[in-house]
Amino acid sequence: MREIVLINITGKDKTGLTARLTEILAEYDITILDMGQAVIHDFLSLGILIEIPDEHKSSSVLKDLLFAAHKLGIHVQFTPIDEDRYESWSASRAKSGGSSPCSAARSPPGRSPKGRPCHGPERP
Repeated sequence: MREIVLINITGKDKTGLTARLTEILAEYDITILDMGQAVIHDFLSLGILIEIPDEHKSSSVLKDLLFAAHKLGIHVQFTPIDEDRYESWSASRAKSGGSSPCSAARSPPGRSPKGRPCHGPERP
C-alpha cells in the first residue's frame, strides 16, 4: 500500500528554506506528487504532497523534516492521505489538464523514480 503524506509548512520565509526541505526528501527518494506555495509579507505557506517509497519508513523522513523545521524556525504538520482519495483527486486533475507526479529526487526528465512517465512540461 502506498504511503502518501501531505506536508504543510508555515513560517517566516527565508532563503534556502524550500531547498533544504526538498534536499531531505531527495535523500529518501521521495516522490513529490504535488507542491504549492504562497508568500505574503514574508510569511510562507507551503504544501508538499509526497509518496514515501516502500523501502523507507515514514518516521525517518518525517523526523528529519521536523528537526530541519525546528532549526529553520518554521512549523510543519503532516497529514496522511488515503490512497483512494489521492487516486480520485489525481484522476480529476488529469481530466482538467493538471500534471502528474515527478520526483524531487534524481529521476530523468519526464520520468518519475519508478520509471512512470510524468505528464506535464518536462523538466530541464
